[in-house]
Amino acid sequence: MLGGDEQLLVRLELTPEVSLSALNSGVPNAERLFGLLNERVPQSIHARADEHMVALVKFAPESDQLREMVMDTIRRRSSGNDRRGLRTNRDQWPFMVAAGVFAELFSRNSALLREVTEAFDKCPQNSTAASALAEVTLRRPDPAIDRLLRTKSAGVEYDMVSAFRVTAAVGSMEELIGFIMDLLDRDPVETFAWNCNYWVPAVLRRIGRDAAAADAIIEALPLAPSRSARISLLALLGKGSAENAKVEPFLEQALAEDANADVPSFGFDITTEKSRLVTHVLRELLS
Repeated sequence: MLGGDEQLLVRLELTPEVSLSALNSGVPNAERLFGLLNERVPQSIHARADEHMVALVKFAPESDQLREMVMDTIRRRSSGNDRRGLRTNRDQWPFMVAAGVFAELFSRNSALLREVTEAFDKCPQNSTAASALAEVTLRRPDPAIDRLLRTKSAGVEYDMVSAFRVTAAVGSMEELIGFIMDLLDRDPVETFAWNCNYWVPAVLRRIGRDAAAADAIIEALPLAPSRSARISLLALLGKGSAENAKVEPFLEQALAEDANADVPSFGFDITTEKSRLVTHVLRELLS
């Protein structure tokens, strides 16, 4: 009645740019629909590379298509941190996605890891390669990658996401906390271009593996320059630290202090990318 697959896609206005990001594996017929849309991506001038990669991660994580797409995205930055072609925040998303996908799915391939390492070694301004290596060593600590990142990234100005990822991997906790304090030196109004969901997981991984992280955050909290900085640091502490015996009493004390305050504290939480009451954040962490 609705015709074949092509006619069905046209009638329901199902296009890669509209539908790829909404697909989830495990839903009946989702794999079939993904296959149809995936075939149409080359003909779609509006399909977004980042959404296409995310869809491939869900439906074809071991595919040659995803591997080549990720590696090509990393190679495209080999000329350096040239942002002339990245006119908008959205233009940068494919590079942010590619770095994380490489670390998660392809970094155990020694040939591919060597290629990314050599790309960064030859051109430290390749922020996507730097970001990818940072994500790799945050997942599986690698002293050789750490040394290379420390040496070659020194003095290089990266985009915010890459800077946070590299600092999370090889910077000090004090340096990382300082970056967050500078970002949240006042309660923000516009946070869309911060791309928190691309770098906050790297910060949480660092906190989880660093035995000194909890103490560093607790020590820094009284110096928080804004309510948003305090709420974000509390959320990072509660979600990232593995030292529950130390962290939970501190969070409970913070909850009691907020309950006794004349005005409830409200600010932006970088871990959820939402403005929230600190009471809600703390209760969620303690539940």
